[in-house]
Amino acid sequence: MIAYEVQQVKLSIDRTTRIRRIFLERKRSYSLADLTRLTGVSERQVLRGIKAGEYVATRRRGEYRFKWSELALIAMAKWPLTAIHSALGADAPQALPPLLLLQELNLHLPAYQVLMVHRLAERRSLDVDSYLADYFLDLAGSEAPTLDAEIPGFGAAMRFPNGK
Repeated sequence: MIAYEVQQVKLSIDRTTRIRRIFLERKRSYSLADLTRLTGVSERQVLRGIKAGEYVATRRRGEYRFKWSELALIAMAKWPLTAIHSALGADAPQALPPLLLLQELNLHLPAYQVLMVHRLAERRSLDVDSYLADYFLDLAGSEAPTLDAEIPGFGAAMRFPNGK
């Protein structure tokens, strides 16, 4: 049991270090090796993603290169925003747009809805915050044209890291 806990702490520290490097030590471009080391996504998965059009890369002298924004998109798909925010800590405001900084929302819902959200999040192996954030992202996308005009920075936050 103790060995498992030590391993979890090491993984957490490693994730924190990688997130901080991605968001706080930005470079103009990254190699395939950089991308796999920083995100933990396998080279094979990345190459499949390039082929499928999921990831955008350029080739220079036979080597794939990725812009920082592509690296950040992959990181944001891999880790929930709560994990990224936690890893960035006090540096989050310098790394993320203001409207991507986390805020607390308290809700009062019927018990069946609370139980439902917990169960549905569990099915997808997500925490409730991440599960609801996915649904709110869908809602934000459908309302984006009007909300972008009403809330300054809304569109840029939704498009981050490409919208900053």
